Amino acid sequence: MFFAVDYIKAGESADVSQRNQYFAPVVSRFYEDTNYSRSQIRSSDQQYYRKWPVRSYLPIEGTFAVQEDGDLIYVTEVFSWTVISPHQRLSGKSKLFCTIRFSTDGGMEIVGINEQRIN
Repeated sequence: MFFAVDYIKAGESADVSQRNQYFAPVVSRFYEDTNYSRSQIRSSDQQYYRKWPVRSYLPIEGTFAVQEDGDLIYVTEVFSWTVISPHQRLSGKSKLFCTIRFSTDGGMEIVGINEQRIN
């Protein structure tokens, strides 16, 4: 399932719609917020992209895990990241947690997402 990897890599694009397309119309858990709409996620990502205009994300091979429970799919993926602003550079590793379901058109959409920084 390359869905999570595609979502992670889409964060490198300057176009927030590249990541936004993966979300359900309302996401029950968006990091520390609940019931976030796609437009709220877009606004959040726009702010993040302005703060960190250069972003690099690399999924770490062998860390992808998936578990199905009814109509929900739970996906985890560890990735390394680097973000750069004109004044600062940060990097580390994080574990992404996605809750995914099939949409009415048969595609997949993220209904919950969180991240745990590893280092």
